Parts: sequence; C-alpha cells; structure tokens
Amino acid sequence: MRTSENAAANPGAALRTQVDLLRTYSQLFDSGTEDLALPMATALRVLLHDTKVSISVFKQLGVKDKILFTDTASPIIPGNLLPWFGLVISEVTVGEGGRYVASSASGAPPSRVEPSAIPFEKWWNTPLSVDVDRNRWSRRRMVKVVTDKLGGAHVDPNVAPAEVKLNLPDAFGWTVIGPRGEAPFGNSPLPPSIRQIAYEVLDTVGREQLLDAR
Repeated sequence: MRTSENAAANPGAALRTQVDLLRTYSQLFDSGTEDLALPMATALRVLLHDTKVSISVFKQLGVKDKILFTDTASPIIPGNLLPWFGLVISEVTVGEGGRYVASSASGAPPSRVEPSAIPFEKWWNTPLSVDVDRNRWSRRRMVKVVTDKLGGAHVDPNVAPAEVKLNLPDAFGWTVIGPRGEAPFGNSPLPPSIRQIAYEVLDTVGREQLLDAR
C-alpha cells in the first residue's frame, strides 16, 4: 500500500491505485483464477459507480462524462430470440467441452465487432447480454450484482433468482455435445464478462491518457 500518497484525498492517486489493481487482477484472472472477478468488480465500482453517499473516482476527476469509453460488446440483434452474450465468446475444445472466455484474454480480437468508443451513460447502462430467461444485463447491472450481492464487497442473503442464475454455467442455456452426452458450459459467463469490462476500462484509461498528468 502506498504511504507517500493519500489516495483518499487525491483522486489522481486513487485512479492509479485502482488501475494497478485492475491490471494485477486481470493478469491473475487470465492465468486461471476466475474468483478474482470479485475484487475486479469492486475496483470497477470504485472507479465508475456513483450513489447518494459515494462519488466515483472518474467523477471526482471530472472526466466521466467528458471522455469516451472503449466498447467491445457485440450489440443485441433486434428480434433475436436466442440468449446473447455480448461481452464474452464461447470456446469449445473437442473432448473437453465448452467455456465462456473474455475475448481480450483469449487471443481473439476484442469482440466480434470493431471496438468503438461511446459516452459513459450509454456504455454503462445499455443492455448487452440476454440470458436464457430473457433477462437483460448491462455492464452496470453485472458489476453491481458481483459487488453488492455475490461477494465482491457484500454477500446478500436475498439474491434474486436471475442474479443467482447469471453466475451459473447454464445462464445462457448453451450446451456442448461430448463423449458423455449433452452438458452445459464449464463456467459461468459472469466472471469473464467482468474481465472484459476491466479490459475496456484499462483500454479507455490508456487511450485517454488519464494517468499521464496525475
């Protein structure tokens, strides 16, 4: 922990600290530790989410509504009735089954579409995933479920069924046919979605040069 800078009183120092944490969590996540989606989501919440009693680091810096955020999501197709996972890709290995992975960590392009840059409110609140029960999920909703309900910063004993299911391998209903028959994917889409959001934020910080003068 830094002792030379008071991050609580210095949003620039707080930004650097949270970005360093996101980078570390991302590297370890990519090495196979998916539980790091929990503190990763908490760092994202500190950077981005405002409430009546807390102000995000980006807002304290006065940049949240002035910069554009990297968007790697594949938009929901109008009229599509199938589940849609806008932030992750499916990776199927013959004989081993399928997994959801953050495209930034898979060696694939950042998404199935060209990345763009969009204003914060659109980036944060637009639904970009649809689960098997037709619930729609924005970045904001996913981050808050992880931080407020599933253990990032708090474990809520009254988690809604849709929030529980999003953290299960069958959230999108996709299955793989293998030697033992039909089986759901081997992991939940939620942790790699959080990882992809972290990728987008880190890319935004670098592209907008937010650390250069702070």
